[in-house]
Amino acid sequence: ILPGMPLAPDLSVVVTHAGNFAQGQTGATYTITVSNAGYAPTSGTVTVSDSLPTGLVATGISGVGWVCVLGSLTCTRGDPLPASTSYPVITLTVTVSVGAPGGVTNTITGSGGGITNNAVVTVGDYTTTFTPTQAAQVWSSLSAPASLTSTQVPLLMTDGTILVQQNCSGDWYRTG
Repeated sequence: ILPGMPLAPDLSVVVTHAGNFAQGQTGATYTITVSNAGYAPTSGTVTVSDSLPTGLVATGISGVGWVCVLGSLTCTRGDPLPASTSYPVITLTVTVSVGAPGGVTNTITGSGGGITNNAVVTVGDYTTTFTPTQAAQVWSSLSAPASLTSTQVPLLMTDGTILVQQNCSGDWYRTG
């Protein structure tokens, strides 16, 4: 602790997802992590709210110890979170509509817990949503067996082309 630093909680929220989503996909997930980056435990209720963008429809939201409401996409809990620790993650499951835009940003807010530096913490996670044609283009461009491994990353370019990063060299290859 630095001299003069207040002994107060400092809420931090991170939202992530794995890979890209595809239009028409069901069971796509976001992971929401709430941490205390401050020097004191949180106090009172911590609230996390999700503002899904057009094209994503929530089908489930839950986390160990969280009280979550699917209709409002809100999760709360009242137990203190010690400094430099995180609550168990919240998992948000979505369906990607067939007409979803090519890219969307899922916005999360966190509040409460006795934080004094900000009333609300807001974060976003940009998500690429491939069309079925683009997804098929990625799969058909890969060597047999046609699958993406955890070390191959498809990237949708603004001109609509797709690049795939190969796992050995790290080089990017244009598909199609």
